[in-house]
Amino acid sequence: MFFSKGMKRFKGKRIAITGAASGLGRALALRFAREGWSVCIADIHMERAIEVSCEVEEAGGKALVYECNISKTEDFESLAKH
Repeated sequence: MFFSKGMKRFKGKRIAITGAASGLGRALALRFAREGWSVCIADIHMERAIEVSCEVEEAGGKALVYECNISKTEDFESLAKH
């Protein structure tokens, strides 16, 4: 309940979630999508990331897929720049 109330203050915002193609990252992506956020699904598993992007759009958000391996500094820095 608190999560939803707090998110309404930021209506129309954008968020990047690493590891968003599965598990907790996916759950967070879908939760933010239901609140109308634009969600960057950053993951190394592109096929699953694309599937989650479709789920984000169906849930009411906007999706962007970005290939990112956060164990590589250059990938994470590139994500941060976008």
